[in-house]
Amino acid sequence: TARVAQHRTLTLSEDSTGTTFYISGKQFSMDSSIFATPARLGTVEQWTIYNTSGEVHPFHLHTNAFQVMSINGVPKPYTSRQDIIPVPNEVNGVPGQVVIRIQFADFTGPEMFHCHIAAHEDNGMMSYIDVVP
Repeated sequence: TARVAQHRTLTLSEDSTGTTFYISGKQFSMDSSIFATPARLGTVEQWTIYNTSGEVHPFHLHTNAFQVMSINGVPKPYTSRQDIIPVPNEVNGVPGQVVIRIQFADFTGPEMFHCHIAAHEDNGMMSYIDVVP
């Protein structure tokens, strides 16, 4: 029931060979996040994560756990916070979708997120969000 301070969207994708991976069309660079604006400490954000590839990508967030709100439009009852969620693959041209809420409560600085399949992370499917006071 917390007030949502910011809504963000990101898309997990890969090239046609399945060897190069992206978040919102970008490969990982520690020099720039996929998000232009930072998160604010003490706020809650809602992220919609799309998956336009043909395989499931387990989304993982460091530092803060999150609440899963829905998967492919189906609301999920609260059971606990978690730090990883499988994002369903695209089916018949419809991207998989997960909606999560994150409370930025304890840490300032960059918080990493990525596909939890090491080869996908290592080949670009990773980014971070800056959290500021």
